Amino acid sequence: MRAVARYSGIGAQMLATIGLSTWAGYWLDGHFQNKTPWFTLSLMLLGLFAALYNVIRSVTKEQ
Repeated sequence: MRAVARYSGIGAQMLATIGLSTWAGYWLDGHFQNKTPWFTLSLMLLGLFAALYNVIRSVTKEQ
């Protein structure tokens, strides 16, 4: 049961990281009135890589 809680926490953290970085990019695109969503795409990818890095780090550290 502890493993389920640990992995669901990792999933929630991953969702929050990607969601917040995507929202920040969307906000920046609206603030600077960009016609192409470069901030959204770049921050979403950055959030994805950061989330994957944290998942890999936490899974390998605890085994």
